[in-house]
Amino acid sequence: MKKSLVILATFAGLSTVAFGQVDLEQLGQYPQFRTLSGLPGSGFGILPDGTPSFNGAMSFSTPIGYSLSNWHVAMDTANTSNTGLFKFIHLARNESTSSIGKAYFMFGIPLGRFGSFTASYWILSAFLDQALNFQYQLPIHWHNIGVSLGVQDWYGRVGTGPSTNPLGQYRSQSWYGAVTMPFAHGIYASAGWGVKRWQKGFFNVSVPIQKRFKFMLEHDGFNFNLGLAWDPQLFRGVKLGGRQVQSTLMMGLVRAKYAYWSLNFSF
Repeated sequence: MKKSLVILATFAGLSTVAFGQVDLEQLGQYPQFRTLSGLPGSGFGILPDGTPSFNGAMSFSTPIGYSLSNWHVAMDTANTSNTGLFKFIHLARNESTSSIGKAYFMFGIPLGRFGSFTASYWILSAFLDQALNFQYQLPIHWHNIGVSLGVQDWYGRVGTGPSTNPLGQYRSQSWYGAVTMPFAHGIYASAGWGVKRWQKGFFNVSVPIQKRFKFMLEHDGFNFNLGLAWDPQLFRGVKLGGRQVQSTLMMGLVRAKYAYWSLNFSF
């Protein structure tokens, strides 16, 4: 526990450095995609069989090779600050907002011997930008390696620049492939490549620190993001549809300097 408190204090110290978010808000930088991704594993863990679990592969803005399956559900809300300070969700609809809130609803569909399929409804800001994301996990079961194909922003309407700049909204439908490999001690590593948002490639790794803490590091093709996930066990003993309700709180830094937090519920 002392080690965990030291880690939390470290993140708190990092968050006291203030920056502007201008370097994410250029055309071709996909600022709307650079935080909570709305894809499987975003802000919570997934096991190789598609079950949500804190012990599974986890990321924040990048894909993993495991898809949510077996009618499991995940919901998340997150906020990324324009500075290094953690902030609550800002709902003002203007260009001077000090943070960007996001949310998603996700569910997994089992396809039997054909694999698994995940769909998510993604709300990207107070401007009510919305998108649909889909991911299909191939029926590969060799050493629990997961291989998935997916698309972020199915209709391609979100754009490659700020939501407040409609003149620069190039089609942003972004296809990708992702592979996840499990390692000893509960470590998972994922990597992949795609088009548009994912044309520079990506990778992520999640490493357990203690039973209820996990460190996450990823490179989204542009910069590094890092986070510390915690299992607060908010709903211990609570079940929906016969399944344990799980919660995950993640706090960290986008581009190693913009503070974010996310709170996920799954069952």
